[in-house]
Parts: sequence; C-alpha cells; structure tokens
Amino acid sequence: MYLEHSQFILQIDNQALSWVLARPRVKEAQRRDPELGPICERIQQGDDMTPYELREDIICYVTKSDQKPKVVVPNELVPAVLKYYHDSPLGDIWAFIKL
Repeated sequence: MYLEHSQFILQIDNQALSWVLARPRVKEAQRRDPELGPICERIQQGDDMTPYELREDIICYVTKSDQKPKVVVPNELVPAVLKYYHDSPLGDIWAFIKL
C-alpha cells in the first residue's frame, strides 16, 4: 500500500505501549510538554478535559467508542517510541488504515 501524501490512521496494540507506562520519565515529560502540561493541570483542578483523563497519573486519551485508554506520548518521547516499534520484532504488527 502506498501512503505517501495520504492521510491514514495508525493503529497498534496499545498493550505494547505498557513499556512507556513503566518508565517514570513519561509523567515528567508529559508535564513539561507545552500542550500536555496545561491539560494535566486542568484535569488535576477538576476540569473536564474529555477525551483526556489521568490513569495512574499518566495522561491518556479515551474515546466514547473505544473505552481503552491510550497513552498520550509527549513530543520529546515520540522518537523513542518510533525507534522502539521500528527496531522491535513486533514492528510488523502495525496496521495502517487509509482514511
């Protein structure tokens, strides 16, 4: 499938991101992130920030149609996550769905 210049949705097994949750730096990186830090503060103040919520003190994205929380990866950790999936033997599990 040719995807250059095409929009697509990248779906992966969210359980594989459990390694991210195990890393204490995720929480701190989310708090430092210019977009995620304010979201975290507002959630902690009791504001409804749907579809974002805190799970185990980590910002997650939860949709009404799919109640599985998805970790919101802060910008500074995106390269590490991509490297993990690119270099991992699990790399061929990626599923691309063209919009």
